[in-house]
Amino acid sequence: MGLRDYELPTETVKIDEKNSFVVRGVSFEDITKLVNKHGPVLVLVYGKFTEMKGKHDLRPETLGMLVQSVIGQFPDAVADMIAISAEEPDQTAKIRRLPVGIQFDAIEKIIRLTFTGEGDLKKLVEIVTRMAEGVKGSMESLTTPTGSGSGIGAFASR
Repeated sequence: MGLRDYELPTETVKIDEKNSFVVRGVSFEDITKLVNKHGPVLVLVYGKFTEMKGKHDLRPETLGMLVQSVIGQFPDAVADMIAISAEEPDQTAKIRRLPVGIQFDAIEKIIRLTFTGEGDLKKLVEIVTRMAEGVKGSMESLTTPTGSGSGIGAFASR
């Protein structure tokens, strides 16, 4: 059996009695898209993750507290991750308006489908953080004024 025969695992997120959507785990390509769009936010999320891990270890309830915090503070990044995982990137506005419980359910399923163990999560968080810090550093270097040898670069009238 090769890749041709492999089916990506998915889970269904129920919205109500007649509506639902399917999510899959996120891939490296998905993570790259998220980092490019939400790099600084992901650095903040990693900071929260390491802080909570230090205080409470990496237990399911710790991860749940982190996800709840992220949904509340960074709804755009969460909606983009759900939309990417549902393979409906044009539905982020609708995802943002879903009740928080449904978003939480989707994120929980995405995490479960993405990571097989604590080591996978830790490794990915470290990679994403390095990528996000690189994006943040590049952004800062583009917005930091550079001095010239003859002053600050302001125009002078003669």
